[in-house]
Amino acid sequence: STLVYQGMVREVAPYEFLLQMNLFAVDNVIPDLVFFLDVDTDQGLNRAKNSSREKMNYKSGDRIEREGVDFHRKVREGYGKLANIYSDLFIMIDATGRDKTELGNLIYASWCERSKP
Repeated sequence: STLVYQGMVREVAPYEFLLQMNLFAVDNVIPDLVFFLDVDTDQGLNRAKNSSREKMNYKSGDRIEREGVDFHRKVREGYGKLANIYSDLFIMIDATGRDKTELGNLIYASWCERSKP
């Protein structure tokens, strides 16, 4: 997320610098697999704002969710770029219109497929 939010979207520091800092911070440990649940920006933002946080009076979302739609489009694009750069690690799943159960089943099936010897 640092690579996307601080590097690609907010441009706080160059991507390569952030990558090296992240690798240092995690002692060069990288995930074996990353699931990217891709969803239309507007739908994803609405889902986040209407989740269980509503019960805790956060109807407008948290600090990140209150950012504009353009910000969230850039975030989605950033994760898409990461998925292309690290295509051997990423499994992209279209989450548009899918419920938690269906997504869970897709993630599990994708993991099983990827884990075959």
